[in-house]
Amino acid sequence: MGVFRARVIRALPVAAVLALAANAAAAPAGAAVGVSGGVAAGSVSEQTPTAGAVVGAGGATYTPATPATPADHFPTRPLTRYSRGAVVRGLQRALVALGYRVSITGRQDAGTARELRRFQRRVHLRVSGRGDGPTLAGIARALQAAASAKHPPSTDSVSGLVFPIQPRSVAVGPSEWEPDQGVDIATNGSACGASATLVAIASGTVVDEGISGFGPYAPILHVDRGALAGRYVYYGHAAPALVAVGTHVRPGQPIADVGCGKVGRSSGPHLEIGISVPGGPPCCPRWGETSAEMQRILLSLWR
Repeated sequence: MGVFRARVIRALPVAAVLALAANAAAAPAGAAVGVSGGVAAGSVSEQTPTAGAVVGAGGATYTPATPATPADHFPTRPLTRYSRGAVVRGLQRALVALGYRVSITGRQDAGTARELRRFQRRVHLRVSGRGDGPTLAGIARALQAAASAKHPPSTDSVSGLVFPIQPRSVAVGPSEWEPDQGVDIATNGSACGASATLVAIASGTVVDEGISGFGPYAPILHVDRGALAGRYVYYGHAAPALVAVGTHVRPGQPIADVGCGKVGRSSGPHLEIGISVPGGPPCCPRWGETSAEMQRILLSLWR
């Protein structure tokens, strides 16, 4: 029997986690994802950093000036069954930061696998209980959403509402919006996923997810404050959802991404955002029934 020599998996500091989020899902097994998004196959040499040092991209080490955060040792590529130590602790810390009940052991134990399965089910990933590429990308994206929730985009000073696509620069201008049941807003360059985040337009609770024709992840927000209180806002063609049904969100808090490809009955990445009839059901209004009202709201937030 040959002797297996485990490869050491490098870890990235927290600032680099968000840069690799969009690339980890596409990385093949055994490939390392760089901060710039590059993917390189091959083994990673062992490092012997000084006490308290963190191994960064390219093998460089540094000593953090501040205490370690949940993503300080987040893995840069899919874990194998032989992975252990700091890189697994980083994954476990990230799960704890997202509210999952995991012991920080540095081992891929039964509790870690159980909570990974919970996360995978919540964001509609293949349920394996393993730290594979799509799961690492999903966790990094969830950490980004949690960080954004602490520093949401500024609200309109009059209405208290927020434009639903962030950053706003990825959305096409009003002259290209199209009325439907709601309002269709495409993205520049077909931006989608982590490049085009959908945020809560107002304070409220995500009461449902998945709408026929709009895709299995489309969230519905029940607004609880301001002029739209009591109304429902739906986000068509979103994928994936970033918060669970039942979550209360603040204006500007990420709740989903613009779906990549064709999500629901769609020709490509875009958002259809609509609002319910006052006193009506959560979804969905008839064609043109409330789209003019939603268009006026969006225009006021665009200026």
